[in-house]
Amino acid sequence: MSPNQLLFTKVRDHILADLATLDVKSGQRYFTESQLSSRYQVSRNTIRRAMGELEHRGYLQRQRGRGSIILQIPGQSGTPATPRSPRQQTLANRPSASTGHRRLITMLPQWDDTTEGFYAAHVIHAMTATEDLRRYALEIRHANDPLDFAEPTELTFLAIDPRGSTVHRLSALASAGARIVVATPSHPMNFALNLHDDIRPAVNQAVRLMAEAQHRSVGIILHDLEHNDFRQAINGYLDACGELGLSIHPKGIVRCFTGKPEPGPDEFPLDDVRAWISTHASGVHRLADAARKHKLNASQDLSIIGMDDPNDHYIGVLGREISVIRSDPLAMARTVGNCLNRWDDALRGQTIAIPMQYLDRQSVASPRHTTETRMY
Repeated sequence: MSPNQLLFTKVRDHILADLATLDVKSGQRYFTESQLSSRYQVSRNTIRRAMGELEHRGYLQRQRGRGSIILQIPGQSGTPATPRSPRQQTLANRPSASTGHRRLITMLPQWDDTTEGFYAAHVIHAMTATEDLRRYALEIRHANDPLDFAEPTELTFLAIDPRGSTVHRLSALASAGARIVVATPSHPMNFALNLHDDIRPAVNQAVRLMAEAQHRSVGIILHDLEHNDFRQAINGYLDACGELGLSIHPKGIVRCFTGKPEPGPDEFPLDDVRAWISTHASGVHRLADAARKHKLNASQDLSIIGMDDPNDHYIGVLGREISVIRSDPLAMARTVGNCLNRWDDALRGQTIAIPMQYLDRQSVASPRHTTETRMY
């Protein structure tokens, strides 16, 4: 992608965010190209390209000499509020079967969390570039949005890590005939196709990487065993330690459970264990605190592999990025497309594992200044 293309897409996304968050309604006049150019400090040509795509998607209608009219607010369904041109009306009157498009509603997680937002954004971006999903009209909704639809049988939902009342609402839609796909569910759901990251072999691989770097003991930081991902993580860790004959320190499994007190620096046995896998970004924060208490430089004296995605957490805490084994949004999007295009109700309740990807940022090294010779 060229720099001009990147700038144009950024402006387009900013305008979409504006439409979704400003107190505006369909039929109202939006900013002019001149005003937007001044607002975003970009050329009129860049604004024109961004507005052209938004018009093509049906959010705006540009009128020469008069600016743009808002037709639709992102995340809301409904028809444009202003009259269409004869050509637009002709296209709108064509039967939907001629385009082959269906509504694909992607539900964002209800958690106000950098990790979930980071993951959801990358999955949505990958979906827009996935050929198998080109026939779907993509809509974005938050988990807190109402889910009232006249014809659920015409709808497909991709729900990312749904919890609580969202699960009950999705189950009701499935009973009414909607197709439900769930990404990274906390528990498999019998009314949906369940797609989850294959974290058990991923953690197994992380332990092996530490062993190849001559670590004789590896610690793991777990977040919440009520979620399927973390249950699979501990299983992958125990499998690898047993297969490789690695010792497990009595304090080598550190738990950061939701609703429980966070582990203190003394709960990390850094005198003996210098290799750590963290299944959640908050675990790296706790590990960095413990390193300071032990008078260690976490980024130099410890080997760390994260199983969580937003590397800005690691930069802020350790002063550098660390190696991660993370979700593969493109693989998730391709799997969604493949499954939807061969959908039948036998897929409900099924579980498909999505391989994860390893990013080596050279944060795994041989131990130094450590007494890792004990057997436990």
